[in-house]
Amino acid sequence: MTFHHLTLNTGSCAAVRTSHLHRGRIEKCKKLWPSGGLLPTPWQEMRVDFGGTKGTASFVIWRSDIPMLMNVACWRESASQNAFQSITRHYENLSEKQPEIMSLFGTASHIAPPDTPWLATLILPSIFHAYSPDQLQTHLSTIAQAEQSIAAALIPIQQK
Repeated sequence: MTFHHLTLNTGSCAAVRTSHLHRGRIEKCKKLWPSGGLLPTPWQEMRVDFGGTKGTASFVIWRSDIPMLMNVACWRESASQNAFQSITRHYENLSEKQPEIMSLFGTASHIAPPDTPWLATLILPSIFHAYSPDQLQTHLSTIAQAEQSIAAALIPIQQK
C-alpha cells in the first residue's frame, strides 16, 4: 500500500510505501489503537493519543507532557475534504497566534493530498519545548517514521 504524507508546515508531500516501513513496528503500533500509549522502540520516549471520525483517525504524538505533532490519517474519499479542512484550520489558527515560530518550518501547503489514503502532519510550536532546534533536525526523520508507521497501522484496521 502507498499513501501520501503531507507536512502542512513545510508543504512537502511524499509518497510512502508501507513495504519500506518496519513491519514489526507497524504491528506494535496496531496494538495501540484505540487507547494510545507509549510508542515502540526506537520511539519509546514518545506516546500517542487517538481520536477521529468515520474514515479518518487523528492522533497526537507527545514527548513527556509536550504535544509535538498533530496528525490526521484519511482513507475514505468521502471524509477527505472535511478531515483536511479540520487540520488546516488548526494550522491557520496557530499561524495567526504564533507566526514567528510557525514560519521557522517554511512555507505551508493548503492543497489537499491527491487521493486517499493520506496522512497530514502539523508540527506544533511546542515541539521546541521537547527538542532544541539542533536536536529537532536530528530527530525529524525518526519522528516522521513514527507518524508513518502509525498511519500504516491504522489504515488497514479501519478499512475492514
